[in-house]
Order: sequence, then structure tokens, then C-alpha cells
Amino acid sequence: MPKDLDPVDREIVRLVSAQGRISHEEIARRVHVSRPAVHERVKQWAAGEGAGRVACPLPGDPLPFAATWGA
Repeated sequence: MPKDLDPVDREIVRLVSAQGRISHEEIARRVHVSRPAVHERVKQWAAGEGAGRVACPLPGDPLPFAATWGA
């Protein structure tokens, strides 16, 4: 069952939405978690695990924090 995005997930989504090619290393530095922690979160999202579905808006659109990631 999908879970709600936690504050770290939300910040990762915000960063990736703003800069799609940002590295896991840079994300980790900005959200104060390890690079492997960022990698695992993104890997779980890509596999459809964890949170449900996240829509990344176009620049200037508000971020849909109520959304979830995946399937």
C-alpha cells in the first residue's frame, strides 16, 4: 500500500523537480542524509515500492505534495 511522502521524500522531489539532473550526492548534501539513503529511496520509487505516485510539475507550477510516487 502506498505511503505518504515524508519530509525527506518531499525535499528530494522538490530538488529533482527544480533540477532534473541533480546527483544523488548533491541531494544527500542538501537534505542531510547519506548518498546511499537517497539512492535507496529513488530505487524504491522506480521499482514502485514505498510511496505511490509523484507528479513533477513544470517550472512555475506548485509542487503537488499530496501526490505519491510509482504505480
